[in-house]
Amino acid sequence: MNLISRIALYRVENIEESVGQKLRRVGTEANESRRNLVLRRRAYYEREREEARKKLLESLEPGQVYEGTVRKPMDFGAFVDLGSGVDGHGRAV
Repeated sequence: MNLISRIALYRVENIEESVGQKLRRVGTEANESRRNLVLRRRAYYEREREEARKKLLESLEPGQVYEGTVRKPMDFGAFVDLGSGVDGHGRAV
């Protein structure tokens, strides 16, 4: 994994846009003898997405109506992104 892939969940075209921004990060490594601390922005986003995913999965119930973005149409219907890394599929009607 290259360093630019650790800045966001998705492809970053221009890393220079991050210069001067205040960002939340997660400490992933600490080496006291070398006085080194590794902080990762992507790890923060992954943790936030996982918490949102768990919350969404806990709230899902049969019969509810959900909005999402069609990601892949199929013969039987489509795969739909419900957000927070949760995909569902539905039948074509």
